[in-house]
Amino acid sequence: MTNITIIIPSNKQIVNISSFFKKHEVVVVFDGVDGDVLGSSGMLGVYKIKKSGPAACRNYGVKKAKGDILLFLGDDVILSKNLIEEHRNYHEKNMGEKDVVLGYLRYPKCFLRNPLCEYLENSGTQFNYGRLWDGKKCDYRCFYSSNLSIKKSFFEEEGGFDKDFKYPTYEDTELGYRLSQKGMKMVFNEKAVGLHVHKISFVKYCLRMIKVGKSARLLEKKHPELKGKVYVSRVSFQEWIRFGVVFVLFPFGYLFRIKKIYYPFYSSTFKFFSLLGYNG
Repeated sequence: MTNITIIIPSNKQIVNISSFFKKHEVVVVFDGVDGDVLGSSGMLGVYKIKKSGPAACRNYGVKKAKGDILLFLGDDVILSKNLIEEHRNYHEKNMGEKDVVLGYLRYPKCFLRNPLCEYLENSGTQFNYGRLWDGKKCDYRCFYSSNLSIKKSFFEEEGGFDKDFKYPTYEDTELGYRLSQKGMKMVFNEKAVGLHVHKISFVKYCLRMIKVGKSARLLEKKHPELKGKVYVSRVSFQEWIRFGVVFVLFPFGYLFRIKKIYYPFYSSTFKFFSLLGYNG
């Protein structure tokens, strides 16, 4: 049976360790967290490093991993009972070193009552699952490290995540791109479901988009050939006009849940803040 190691980076003091982890090695790496955190025991390894970002955390976790397969999860993901087995089964059936499995991440239904979460779930702004189906081959832009498994040997061959990326934005896209140049074969497994229990406010997401812009600029600096393919750094005059209109209408659209109003508002606002980071 293939050995699998679950790697979870976190900047929180408390991480929910699922009961489904019991049979598997789990490595949790805390990123610059002060104070007490949960301790290591049995198959659970817990480590603390100085504030370095999720890329460095995952790389550190890989060094501690004993499994042949690495399963990267977010610290805000609740597993379905078959998530781990779905990843494992695929790798056991597909022994190629360059096979990668992308699992499915979605918000709990109760989160979707929030228009912002509903927008993020459906728009592709954060995870673009809407254009995927079970078994679909994916390109590097879908290398989402919140629910993804990869052979340890393939990960180490390419040197892991680039530690220059300090934010949880585009650090996985950048690695996915390098791996794609080496022949990565990534497949979407819709049955490997995780619930994304990350509550976020409008203000916090705007601030996150500033980091997205900064990371996009770094990505293009490292890979100039990707300019315009991953991140669009221009806004047309028509888009600015649209933003002005939906900005005025947003309270009405939000109150009555009119997607044609609040979807464009979120899209334009987040684009504006990402441009602040990109050009800053």
